[in-house]
Amino acid sequence: FLVFNEINKEKHVDWFGYPMTASPRAFDAFEKEYVSQGFNANRTIEQTLDIGWRLLTILPRSELKRIDDELLDIYYDKALNG
Repeated sequence: FLVFNEINKEKHVDWFGYPMTASPRAFDAFEKEYVSQGFNANRTIEQTLDIGWRLLTILPRSELKRIDDELLDIYYDKALNG
């Protein structure tokens, strides 16, 4: 369930009972770079996971409460620092 606020600046998502807000940038990047992989695109699972972690850096680390800190220490920080 997805809702724009009154100035279309944020979207609200109810993800299986876990409400959150995020910028349209986060949703647009996720859709463009992760979900909409072209039919002819050929990337490995490692490349796909790297894209996923890079996209997660759009969100503040403090919002990623359901991801183990050890994983965030490794992958989120690596993606954030490029």
